Amino acid sequence: MRTTEQEPTFREVVHDTVDLVDVVAVAGPPVIFLAGPWAFLTLMLAAPVAVAVTLVMLFAAVAALVGLVGAVFVAPFLLVRHVRERRGAHRPTPAPAARQVVTVGRGSPNETAALGAGARL
Repeated sequence: MRTTEQEPTFREVVHDTVDLVDVVAVAGPPVIFLAGPWAFLTLMLAAPVAVAVTLVMLFAAVAALVGLVGAVFVAPFLLVRHVRERRGAHRPTPAPAARQVVTVGRGSPNETAALGAGARL
């Protein structure tokens, strides 16, 4: 606490306020647990604050409902995609087919024999 007659600083005011908020009434809860709901109910008596709080709660409920419905509709698609990816990862891949190289032009008989019996020039 201050002993001089100077104007209190912001830090001192906050410190004094925190001390008051943390005060425990005789064997009871801290003051904030009583003053907080009391202040909220007092503000709810003012019509603009009541409308604003109601709209915020309404928007939060609608957002939660839209998120829930979206999750319900998207879950089967995600499950199918996951199962298909897992099956594709475990499926053996076939060996690539052997390629035949065909040269254009005249080649020696040895080159033609190296291409294989099915190759034609």
